[in-house]
Amino acid sequence: METNKKKVRNERLATLSLMLCLFFNPLGYDAIFKAILDLTGSYWHTVLVFYLIAGSFLGFYFYFSRINPLNAIYKWGVEFIGKAKRLFVR
Repeated sequence: METNKKKVRNERLATLSLMLCLFFNPLGYDAIFKAILDLTGSYWHTVLVFYLIAGSFLGFYFYFSRINPLNAIYKWGVEFIGKAKRLFVR
């Protein structure tokens, strides 16, 4: 029972981390971006701050969901190449 609670907690933390990662992606969210821009005084430092925050939460997502990103990319690549071969080699 305890492991089930831990699994549910990790799934919730993974989802929250992914949502925060997407929120801090520096492609929007003008009010927070403007506030940090005023604090840093530099556009590029502000972008760096947002990318670091987004990257941190993306890392938390992978950690809490127990996904190895390298294995996921490898599996996706193998599947993609297999589909491409089937598409072009008939």
